[in-house]
Amino acid sequence: MPSGAVAVGAVRRAPVVPDWRTALAELRLHSRVRWDESLKRLNTWRIGGAADCVVDVQSLDDLAQLLPFIREQRVSWAVIGTGSNRLVPDEGWRGLVLHLGKGFKGWAPLEAPRTVRVGAALADVTFAQRCIEPGWGGMEFLVGVPGTIGGAVAMNAGAHGGEIVDFLREVCWLDMGGNLRHAPAEAIEFHYRFSGLNACNGVLVTHATFELRESQPPEVRKQTASSHCAATLRGGVQIRSAPENHCKFPKREPLVQRLHTKHSPPGCEQQGRQPANNLRG
Repeated sequence: MPSGAVAVGAVRRAPVVPDWRTALAELRLHSRVRWDESLKRLNTWRIGGAADCVVDVQSLDDLAQLLPFIREQRVSWAVIGTGSNRLVPDEGWRGLVLHLGKGFKGWAPLEAPRTVRVGAALADVTFAQRCIEPGWGGMEFLVGVPGTIGGAVAMNAGAHGGEIVDFLREVCWLDMGGNLRHAPAEAIEFHYRFSGLNACNGVLVTHATFELRESQPPEVRKQTASSHCAATLRGGVQIRSAPENHCKFPKREPLVQRLHTKHSPPGCEQQGRQPANNLRG
């Protein structure tokens, strides 16, 4: 080989670092930022590759910085809640993943009877279980719905004749400008498995207020157990096993939700776009 020649394939090119990475590092966030982070810990199947960046968002202030950043930098993004029924591809995710943390899992009963304000990251099953002791009825169906309250509100989740909008009183959300907004449920468009709070409309649900029905703990416990059994019979089984709860559908063909935008507007692959068990992989 002539002096100074380089064999084909011997030159390793430095990876291309998106400009938004540098810009993100300059934000004054109190949330944990993880670069080239595996998404296995963020889905119940524990599979998939890495995302360019995962932010474990802990506060409204941080989220109010991140959403305008995403819009201005035109970053592909996604929000992951419990990660139920979500299959992440081995090649990972080229973009920014927001994972709402403990700061969005609040449960705060209000002065009004049977009324509670909850965070968007609170698991649906946890909501249903916490209604048992005070004897708050009506939303027992959530015990069989995988996901979080934010996603449930955004898609108007429901089962067994009930749905979110029946009990929803107020919603708080952030728009892509980082502005905190709120409105009563009657001022928001809701249809079957749809609401005007979908992320494709540039909003991200942060909190929701619900008013439940008066009941007794034994009755709520009975209805919750009945809803769980019904979910089991239709094939949606909440299985408690290490390391996390898995929602499996043994009687149906695999139905999955992928982290893939297909050039959709930033944020379309966000919480509650559709129930994952209604998307064919």
